[in-house]
Amino acid sequence: MLLSALYVSPHAEWLRIGLIALGLGCTPIVCSLGPAVLAEVVPAERRGAVLATNNSVAALAGIAAPVVGAVLIQGLPRARGYEVGFALSGALRSQAACLATG
Repeated sequence: MLLSALYVSPHAEWLRIGLIALGLGCTPIVCSLGPAVLAEVVPAERRGAVLATNNSVAALAGIAAPVVGAVLIQGLPRARGYEVGFALSGALRSQAACLATG
């Protein structure tokens, strides 16, 4: 919903800045509280496997994200690569949230 506001709002620049600030502010929270929440929710006998999977996915994302971001930024004109990169990131996070809660 916020991404669609970027295309219809006359103040799209400020919305972009706000969304970037929100993304930068939420990342440390998710990275620090995510394993704690997993450890609380998962039964003790599966806790190690789930935390290892969480760390593996985070490590693979840390490797893949710069590569995908660079391809998008170099392949699209002007700042369009950044917009597509952030939209792709938001779509992947929304999909992951739906899978996690469903």
